[in-house]
Amino acid sequence: MGEFKVHHVRFMSHKPLAIHCMAFEKTSKRLALSRSDGSVEIWSKPDNWLQEKVISVCEERSVEGLVWLDRRLFSVGLDSNVVEYDLATLQIKRQAPSFAGAMWCVTKDEEEHQLAAGTEDGCVVLFDASNDDLQYLRAFDKLEGRILCIAWHAGESVIVTGGPDNIRIWGVKSGHALQRILLGGKDTTVWCLAVTSDLTIISGDSRGKISFWNGKQGTRITHFQSHKADVLTLCVDEEETSVFCSGVDPLVVQYSYMAPSANSGWRSWVRTSCHTYHTHDVRASVVADAHVVTGGMDTNIIVSQTAGGKKRKFTKIPAIPSQSMVSVAKDTGLLLLRHPTFLELWRLGSTKAESDVNGDILPLRTSQLKLLQLQARSGERIACSAISQDGTVVAFSDQEKLRVHKLTLAELKSLTPSVAVARLSLPSKDNIHAAQRLVISPDKHLLVAASSSGSLQIWDISDDTGCRLAHTIPPADSSETCKQSFTNLCVSDNSKFAATSDTDGNVKLYNIKEGEVVCALPTLTQQATALAFTPASRTLLVTYSNHTVYEFDVSKEEYTAWSRDNSHRFPDQWLRQRGCLRGVTSQPADPHRLLLHNEQTIFVINRQLPMPESNYSLLSKGNKGDSPRALIACSKYKFLLHVDCLSEDTLRWLVVLDRFNCSFKPDIVFQFLLHVDCLSEDTLRWLVVLDRFNCTIKPDIVFQFLLHVDCLSEDTLRWLVVLDRFNCSFKPDIVFQFLLHVDCLSEDTLRWLVVLDRFNCSF
Repeated sequence: MGEFKVHHVRFMSHKPLAIHCMAFEKTSKRLALSRSDGSVEIWSKPDNWLQEKVISVCEERSVEGLVWLDRRLFSVGLDSNVVEYDLATLQIKRQAPSFAGAMWCVTKDEEEHQLAAGTEDGCVVLFDASNDDLQYLRAFDKLEGRILCIAWHAGESVIVTGGPDNIRIWGVKSGHALQRILLGGKDTTVWCLAVTSDLTIISGDSRGKISFWNGKQGTRITHFQSHKADVLTLCVDEEETSVFCSGVDPLVVQYSYMAPSANSGWRSWVRTSCHTYHTHDVRASVVADAHVVTGGMDTNIIVSQTAGGKKRKFTKIPAIPSQSMVSVAKDTGLLLLRHPTFLELWRLGSTKAESDVNGDILPLRTSQLKLLQLQARSGERIACSAISQDGTVVAFSDQEKLRVHKLTLAELKSLTPSVAVARLSLPSKDNIHAAQRLVISPDKHLLVAASSSGSLQIWDISDDTGCRLAHTIPPADSSETCKQSFTNLCVSDNSKFAATSDTDGNVKLYNIKEGEVVCALPTLTQQATALAFTPASRTLLVTYSNHTVYEFDVSKEEYTAWSRDNSHRFPDQWLRQRGCLRGVTSQPADPHRLLLHNEQTIFVINRQLPMPESNYSLLSKGNKGDSPRALIACSKYKFLLHVDCLSEDTLRWLVVLDRFNCSFKPDIVFQFLLHVDCLSEDTLRWLVVLDRFNCTIKPDIVFQFLLHVDCLSEDTLRWLVVLDRFNCSFKPDIVFQFLLHVDCLSEDTLRWLVVLDRFNCSF
């Protein structure tokens, strides 16, 4: 990696959001989770926990419960509506009101025909979701107190709910409360519960207790003080022999239903293990086959094994979107940063300094500068964005509409560059859809949009007055629109070809000049995670969720010789790496080298060298004189958001954006920081740090309750001015009490001090 100069970009303020709730679909093995802004994410377990879809609603709302019903996804929230999502268009498909206020929880029946939601008004509301529809059905009796958690027991045709100070069992047919279980404590709230097949109710409450109840008799079987604070979530495995719980105390505790000895026929619930995976509150948990998935305020997804005891393995999935939030104008060194409701256009900093030392920091000649901010429509969120290679065209799409802007850049390299914005008009037609992915062709004539309808739309943007829809390439099968959505889109350097991938694992090649499908790549069982054309536009690079890399010859419509020989021969450590490959690119001057990255590591593949053996170590450091290696890994940058190369005239520059990495490591010496800043460019290596307890001089007990500390000018650099409340050139005497006035006489009587107090005077 020493062959690159790196623009280490740290001015993008990406703020990951807390997880509110989760639901797992057993057939398709998809995990749905909601974030604190109301967005819903779909993660694929077979694809190495790949984030394949993000559903961002038009306005901020709170999603408090999720449920899968026959591969259909529903949610409830504080807006008092049950919402069904269209998993192809990534928009709201239909919704139904509760007529009972906000809804805090939702569940389904065993036949997956009906939904039951717990409301703010204290009643259970049923919805009919059969026949691909959603209708309000009826409401149960209204009782005092909100319903915060709910579970449906199919065998007994009852619904169990939990809330403040009680657990209730409801009859589904009658809609009446059949039984009320009191918790025996004052001001105790049941936050979560589950029901087993034998009607054992498992509850977690605000006292940090896990309780097991006999639902038929309404008596408590046993209980445990599992946490020091509220238990917010629990889940039960499919065998109903293990319970996992967590909450404000982020400890994940497992309880197992087991016998005290091998020959004993009597079994009971016992605490078997506990682990701390999270740093803050855990709000959601589900069992996904042989794994437990948890999430909460620290924004990370933790996937751990249900078995394994103290040595169980776990995987931490950071909250980094699979779709990059960054677009690079490679010719001009501009960055387009996508935020939920606005776009920012930045100019990268520049330097003329050179260094032969690997890892050295080069001083900036001109610093980075924000040139422009484009705001989305009120109440809308930006789904995707793109910028041309010279930075003169910017396009973005929200959930309903596409927008294109032409930029006029003047004196871009000066201290005060100017940017003029002109919006291009689009025709108002019914066949124009919102986009899920956008790319502008290198010649700036075409805008390629992977639309929410499943079609590929090519726009002619060469006219400065407006955009014209040149081609619309529909999906091969009309039923395909209800199954898949686009995940990746790229355009070749000659502006002739485009490639897309979708959630069904399809990768297709298009001729965007003619508006037709060229071919489809062989369909694999895994999804494609990144696409890129090589600089000469001869081949297409595809990475998959199992970390394999394929190269497809565009003209021959087949895999290249390198791909046939090496795509199945990657080392074991490469195939076992965590996370998915998020980006792939190659250099125009050296097309044999591929640059790839995931959220933790940057990789370089040299295709001119043979693939190493299966036991090859990726992170081993080579020594001088060693032969070149086919695979090189750099783990210096963590939580990578984007990695890309600049254009050919700045070929050796690499743009890297990450969340947490800094050029200096904070030291425990600095505590309770008051101010941190850098000095000017000519003293670039200086860092000014002020805190309460550490400074360049050791604080003396003489100085107390400091009012001001400052240095004098450079010619008196060793002088330090210190003012505090109690220290002065004379020691106060206990003789003077209740002082009314203290003053000095003139200079010729400098030694005289006038002191007046209530009981003692100098005269």
